[in-house]
Amino acid sequence: MLHNKTLISLICVIGIVAVSYGMLNDNNLVFIIGLLFVIGGYLGHRIQTAVSEFLNCFIQALLLSAANGYICTLFCHYVLLF
Repeated sequence: MLHNKTLISLICVIGIVAVSYGMLNDNNLVFIIGLLFVIGGYLGHRIQTAVSEFLNCFIQALLLSAANGYICTLFCHYVLLF
């Protein structure tokens, strides 16, 4: 996780430096590339957060479903035996 945060931060810093350089030297290409880096870094962070939250919810739902299935199986088993 730390590696991903470092990579995203590095991408954003490169983008900010490129945007600044492009603005100071009137270099439109470097400016646009810098914007793409900043947007990519931001989206990378958002996607990483969304995927992490999705996986947490999915695993919790899966575990809850498995636990409920186990409880229902035990209940049905004991009801059918008696």
